Amino acid sequence: MTAVDWQWLAGLCLTLSGWLATRIGKHRAAMLSSLVYCLALISLLFLPPGNVAASIPTNFITGFVAAGFTALIRAMVADVSDDIRLHQGKERAGLLFSLTTSTSKIALAAAIYITYQLLDRVGYDPKLGHANSPEAIQGLTYTFLSGPILFLGLGAFCMIGYTLTAERAAETRRKLDERDAALTGAAG
Repeated sequence: MTAVDWQWLAGLCLTLSGWLATRIGKHRAAMLSSLVYCLALISLLFLPPGNVAASIPTNFITGFVAAGFTALIRAMVADVSDDIRLHQGKERAGLLFSLTTSTSKIALAAAIYITYQLLDRVGYDPKLGHANSPEAIQGLTYTFLSGPILFLGLGAFCMIGYTLTAERAAETRRKLDERDAALTGAAG
């Protein structure tokens, strides 16, 4: 596939994530995406070892739903920013987005550290590659799968009870627009 094909596919992923978010809510769409991602990763355990072609659907599915995560989370952060602006009168969008980006980078760095510690404990030596024991290879598989499954599940669980629904976000947006229009009218 060419770069244009990949861009089209990424656009489709974002469009479908947006469509789903308008139907069931952003937080529920993120939770569902997390569940699909976790189930797809679990399916890797049941594929024949060494059969790369059999893992293509799983890789496609995980890539597809992962493309929407960033957009969904950022849309939720924008809603929170609007809510803060309405109720506290403070513009915190830049701060919230920088915190979101920072936590993502910290999580990626921590994932590398944790993964190498786990690989050491399961006896996997990256220098040996395929020459590792079958147990070490299996440990690599479990290490590769456990982190995303655990943390995506935890993230989805944390969204249970999320109260900034689409209706509440729309009401917040409407009130902000009214307030901004009144301030603009008073200034003019």
